[in-house]
Amino acid sequence: MIGFVADIHAGNHKVHGGTSTLSMNERCHKIIEVLRCAVAEVVSHGGDTLVIGGDLFDNETPTPQMCDAIANALSGIGHTIVILGNHERVSSKSGDHAIGWLDHLGAVEVIETPTLLGLGDCGIGYMVPFQEGDPKGWLPAALDKLTARAAGVDLPRSLYIHLGLRGPAERTNKWAAEATDAIDVELLEELCVQHGITNVFAGNWHSFAQHVFDKVVLTQVGALVPTGYDNPGLIGYGGVVLLDRTDAVVRLEIPGPRFVKVGTVADLHAIPLPVPELYVRCVCLPKEAQAAHAYLEDALEDRAIKAYEIQLDETEAKEGARVAARSARDTDTLAAALDVYVDELSWPAVGVTGDSVKRRCRGFLDMGVL
Repeated sequence: MIGFVADIHAGNHKVHGGTSTLSMNERCHKIIEVLRCAVAEVVSHGGDTLVIGGDLFDNETPTPQMCDAIANALSGIGHTIVILGNHERVSSKSGDHAIGWLDHLGAVEVIETPTLLGLGDCGIGYMVPFQEGDPKGWLPAALDKLTARAAGVDLPRSLYIHLGLRGPAERTNKWAAEATDAIDVELLEELCVQHGITNVFAGNWHSFAQHVFDKVVLTQVGALVPTGYDNPGLIGYGGVVLLDRTDAVVRLEIPGPRFVKVGTVADLHAIPLPVPELYVRCVCLPKEAQAAHAYLEDALEDRAIKAYEIQLDETEAKEGARVAARSARDTDTLAAALDVYVDELSWPAVGVTGDSVKRRCRGFLDMGVL
């Protein structure tokens, strides 16, 4: 049995990063702990090989301490295959990336060019790293070469790749529909049937998705660790996919950091707490900020969440200011314009009133300060 994970993105993420030790902040330490748990989960299910489908690191300059911690986490399994992703890659030149040193560990293989590998009872694996450009142009030729090397080998074939899998649902999103680091699942299914591939495991896009065809199952495993509020939600992350010698695929979920964005206090109450490694961003109206802060402070004190931030949604306030300005323009005097403008605005329930603003402004106007 082998395990597949992707998009670990080990690095010192700034949002809610926490304090640093050994050149790694709290979030980085947690990311590596999640990887360690994923390795242990694969081993506990009888697996002896882990495939990392790209973006082990968040960038191309991990610290030596980070590399040491990663090596320690991977030491818990007999064999690791690390496919080059786009985040740790500097250029297309051989060796110009952040993962080459892993090759010297003995039990780790780094894949920077399309490679055919034996996977024991699980057959053979087509290992295809990230490449620039539309995969419609380069992937068919890469698969042709690997299939030529597999001539005469009658074993199950699986493909491991760092590409987004674009199905009908993904094509409704303009960004995903136009992305060049992705491939339409219909085309990939055709290629897999042509080359006798029955399973595809993909990294790159961070949400879990599975596309099942008659002869092929395509699995976007999702990020092992979401990178921040750009990966919101409690499900679809932390994925470890297992493949056994019967060609059966099982997905497990490893607990770890999760990021949630909400817009109202009611949304906050709908979060199924506690989630120990939960980070919350509440983008709310100014009038709800006090209640949101009180609720999140209680959750933080109870250790139901890890950290939070509150951002004010100023859309309503800006529109109110525009309406007030239009009303003020219809008046004949500066004093009347001030009264109309202030009366049109809404004021948060934090001790600020329209009358106090008027008094302060009149004082400035009397002093000639505009």
